[in-house]
Amino acid sequence: MPSKLPVAPQCSHHSGALQCKKLTIRDLKAFHEKFYSTYDKLKEFPFILKYTQVLNIKRRRPKNEMHSRKQFHTKYFVSSIERTLIPVCQQTFLNSLNIKSLRVQRAIGNFMKTGTAPQENRGGDYKSKKFKNKCLAVILFLKSLKCDSSHYCRSSSMRQYLSSDLNINKLIRLYNDQAASELKVKHTYFWKIFSTKFILGFEHPVTDACSTCIQLSLKIKSETDVNKKPKLMAEKQVHKYKAKAFFDLVRKKRDDLITFCFDCEKNAPFPKIPDQSCYYSRQLYLYNFTITQGSSKDTLFKNNTFCYVWTEDVHKKGSNEIASALYHRLQNTDFHYKKVIGLVAYGCGGQNKNITVITACSFWFQQKAPQNIETIELVFPITGHSFIPPDRVFGNIEKKIKTFENIVNPDQYKDIISEHGTIIELGSDCIIPDFKAAAETVLKSTSSLHFKITECKRFFIRKSTRKNDILVRREPVYRHNMSLFKSITKKNRLLENFQPAVIRKYGVKVKEEKANDVKKLLLKHFGEQWKLNVELVYFKKFFERNNLGPEDEESRIRCLNFNLN
Repeated sequence: MPSKLPVAPQCSHHSGALQCKKLTIRDLKAFHEKFYSTYDKLKEFPFILKYTQVLNIKRRRPKNEMHSRKQFHTKYFVSSIERTLIPVCQQTFLNSLNIKSLRVQRAIGNFMKTGTAPQENRGGDYKSKKFKNKCLAVILFLKSLKCDSSHYCRSSSMRQYLSSDLNINKLIRLYNDQAASELKVKHTYFWKIFSTKFILGFEHPVTDACSTCIQLSLKIKSETDVNKKPKLMAEKQVHKYKAKAFFDLVRKKRDDLITFCFDCEKNAPFPKIPDQSCYYSRQLYLYNFTITQGSSKDTLFKNNTFCYVWTEDVHKKGSNEIASALYHRLQNTDFHYKKVIGLVAYGCGGQNKNITVITACSFWFQQKAPQNIETIELVFPITGHSFIPPDRVFGNIEKKIKTFENIVNPDQYKDIISEHGTIIELGSDCIIPDFKAAAETVLKSTSSLHFKITECKRFFIRKSTRKNDILVRREPVYRHNMSLFKSITKKNRLLENFQPAVIRKYGVKVKEEKANDVKKLLLKHFGEQWKLNVELVYFKKFFERNNLGPEDEESRIRCLNFNLN
């Protein structure tokens, strides 16, 4: 940065005084900015030499021994805007550049001795060249390691993870064992390259590995028959190819395709308090069902992550709740210029992979879908290989929950979840139609369908061209289409007459044993006056609702026509 430009002094002690007075502020400013146009200090020395002239002393009149040593004298110049050199005194030259005389003397002195400008001899990276081969060998070794990316990362990350069996000490030993003697390195040198030139970490030990993979790996390891072992290896490879085919579908992106991935997070218990009694006590749960919009490669934000939350006394955690949340998301999404809707979920039979979800999608397709939608495709993964975008959201939520010592009501969980997605309250913002009961009157029973739900990996839903009906095609594989579209409705029944009832909020009665355990926990941790605690208002209302007595099924369900905008 150019320094503050001082005004040139009005000197009269030098032969160039008259010339100094001819300089303008514009000339000095331009000369000053030209000097500071580079941030490299070494490039300033040639500039000084360019605008100075060294001459021999013609006449000597030494007053003392010090003056007799002077071998030359210097003239100074300033370049004007018209690019003419104007001789100035030393003080004007120094003030215009805001430098000290020692810098000028160093530049001139070095030039008189060596014929070049001064060079920087301080410090410098002299070690890099010396250990260049070692550095390159370590980098090639680290690049040869097999790495995985974390599926719990919220957005695309460059961080890679090595096997949990490794650590930095093992890596150093592995490198030094295979390296030549002149390329062996110390711990600190290896660690510096590992931490500065790579974004690597070590995985935690696997806790949710695929059962099939583990089983086949153990069989391959213990098999002694040379004829059976290749068959087991081929079976494991086919299993992994199927998993890869699923992930290819999740990553797929097209202009006419919109993808939704959905899954339930593990139940969040409350009150979450540092009391030993919590370990042995039953607690209430908050449920979180998350739907993400976009493929697995898309970045997740709050506007494309939708978290449907409810407590266990509000509604159950079954197929009706999942289907209702999915219906709500389809009803509140803009599908302009889209033709295909992809739905990707875990293969949990009680929640996602069932006729209730297929019914909700078919009903929406028949009654509410825009005309440009042609097909809905439901995709379910290979068991054990089902890492989908909601897992990233859950990983970030659970990481934040660990930082809280006390969580005594569901609103605190909702505040944490709201940092990672849009909160939608099931039962309030999203009503729960009884798709399951209504499907029995219109759809065929599961034993009468032209497919077995448990054996299918994909379902395709489309409208019939002949009559006002919905057709479904099932596929047991991911990359081939082998089946035909067939109707799933009963004879002379259509989905246009489908009218599910709405399940009332707070229609679930918590078991008396669990309610008593929660009450005992509150008494132990908060004392007899826990009802006066403002943070525990939820539990006060919960016990008031739960003690009203059981309700019969007719009062639990209000028979309302399900006609939503």
